[in-house]
Amino acid sequence: MQGNFDSLDTKDGEFQEIISKDSYVKEWKLGHFQKLIFANKLKEMKEVVVAYALGILSYKNLLLNRVKDPENVPEVRMPIGFLYAKGCIKKWLKENEISVENLPDKPFQASLTKLPNEIVLEIDIDDKERREKEYRALKKALYKLGIDKYLIIFSGSKSLHYHIFIRPDGLTLKELEYLKTSLADFISFFVKIDRQVTHMNLPARMPFTWHPDTGKLSLIVYPSEMAAKLIDLLSAYKFDEIKRFLIFNVPNYIKSLEVFPKVFNKWLEEFRAKQEEKRKTSYARFVKGKLPKLYNSILNEVWADGKKRMICLLFCLAKKIGIKKEQFEKDVKEWIEKQNWRRNSDKTICLGILRCYLRWWDNYNWSWYGFLKKHLLGKDFDEKDKMLKILESLNIKIK
Repeated sequence: MQGNFDSLDTKDGEFQEIISKDSYVKEWKLGHFQKLIFANKLKEMKEVVVAYALGILSYKNLLLNRVKDPENVPEVRMPIGFLYAKGCIKKWLKENEISVENLPDKPFQASLTKLPNEIVLEIDIDDKERREKEYRALKKALYKLGIDKYLIIFSGSKSLHYHIFIRPDGLTLKELEYLKTSLADFISFFVKIDRQVTHMNLPARMPFTWHPDTGKLSLIVYPSEMAAKLIDLLSAYKFDEIKRFLIFNVPNYIKSLEVFPKVFNKWLEEFRAKQEEKRKTSYARFVKGKLPKLYNSILNEVWADGKKRMICLLFCLAKKIGIKKEQFEKDVKEWIEKQNWRRNSDKTICLGILRCYLRWWDNYNWSWYGFLKKHLLGKDFDEKDKMLKILESLNIKIK
């Protein structure tokens, strides 16, 4: 999919007007919110964070009545970490666990898993010249697509996160995912964005929490009216007003930001055509009924090589088949016990790997096919022939 500004009509005067309306985004004042300024107001800030999360959850509950497959809408979760420990997540809070009592008693970083109709685009703002260029390029690309509504959150360090919400009515989660991927592909032609940030599995920075590297507060900076109100209330320490504003206004604010430009209809037609073609000739459907047999065949074998990788393959297969987390844990523990171990430490490492996958159970899905092809049919896997015999007996072909 190629982006082409020339094929999308835009009057430069209109674009300049859009840019001028966003001047607040480029000029917001962060002097009040430098390192740990709210450390002495931690209880109040935790209440603000929970209020924002409750507003997001209220909007998510509205989605359940609007998408085609509400049973597939994932739970919103909040990973928690601490300052100056980037990437160090201490715990994941489920929807029903998001409360003041479950938040740390010291300044913390937090994120929220993305909503099914939400995509996040990130641009860096640490370099002034590059910031202006990328800001204008992203704005123009979005405007050309017909997207002029979004939520912008300052990360607390060197980037802006553009949260775009797609109107989800009557769409499946797979269709929404395709629209988000297509949107990211289009934008990538015109401005450098971090593609990892766009992925559904990667949580997005929460406003009103501290950035782990800088200690600065993450803030909503657009829409300008909302941002100005929140910053004014924070500056005046009017926490009760902020909480009421977030709980009652966030769901409506986000709904008012939903977009569905004409080009989405074209992308949906392409996707549905591909899905129909895939449905007719899908090898995956043929293989799917054989995956439980593959899972059990691996469990029944004693492997001299690749035990760690085998646990990952079992994880991928279990998630695909729909095996429960408890059953997966029981199966793999029994499998580990019957393997031949040269050192007890190797067995301990594999049990540790199993614990990692159990922690990741609700947040990650990987392709069993891709993992098998790359890691267990490669030159460095000593028991490749044994694996190939199992696949051949099940008539599973890895191309």
